[in-house]
Amino acid sequence: MIEFAAATKTYPNGTLAVANATLRVAAGEFVTLLGPSGCGKSTLLRMAAGLTPPTTGRVAAPWLAETRSKEAQDDSATLGFVFQEPTLLPWANVWKNVYLPLRLAGVRRRDARERVDAVLAMVGLSEFSRAYPRELSGGMKMRASVARALVTRPQAMLLDEPFAALDEITRNRIDDDLLALWRGQRWAALFVTHSVFESIYLSTRVLVMSPRPGRIVEEIVVDLPQPRTPAVRSTARFAELCGQASAALARSMAA
Repeated sequence: MIEFAAATKTYPNGTLAVANATLRVAAGEFVTLLGPSGCGKSTLLRMAAGLTPPTTGRVAAPWLAETRSKEAQDDSATLGFVFQEPTLLPWANVWKNVYLPLRLAGVRRRDARERVDAVLAMVGLSEFSRAYPRELSGGMKMRASVARALVTRPQAMLLDEPFAALDEITRNRIDDDLLALWRGQRWAALFVTHSVFESIYLSTRVLVMSPRPGRIVEEIVVDLPQPRTPAVRSTARFAELCGQASAALARSMAA
């Protein structure tokens, strides 16, 4: 679904953000980029979305027209992107914020109603569809942001530390909700975090990055059972995998 081949990103000011990144995310996988702040995780997501091109190397995905082959071309491929901040329109209620991507795609309101209502139900915001962002908690704003990304029925989701600003209790609950959505729809997920515990709990694979310039230095296959439940966090295997991820981060920082 997403492929980086020796992708490097150097910004106009000379900053080398990502160096020689090579990775793949298959359909239905939940892959997390784990690394320290400023290591280029968000840059990788922006390259995957087509928001910024690699300086050298190659990034391929079905929604990136410039990298499609004739055999792989898929005009229906869609991508959902959830940013660090909810980025909701303050003058629009929740329903209109979620409808926005469909509106921009030319879908009429009456034709979009069923889809918008369905994703609001998925994220538990049906009762708040007429509320404005200022009336929502931080967790509810992020749910609305996730719903807006899901309303296009994406084949892949990019999530850039979406829950980092939330308290731990809310964050754990929304992590559970996100996993439930992923199991139900099975889009490919590329998730960014600097939380070891969150990376292990959510993922099928964790890719550990070095400090800037970011490189993929280790891979951890997460073999915890599905579906994941909060009880997983208290198992010996979860603790072992978290230890592996912490040690990999420490090695990357030392190197």
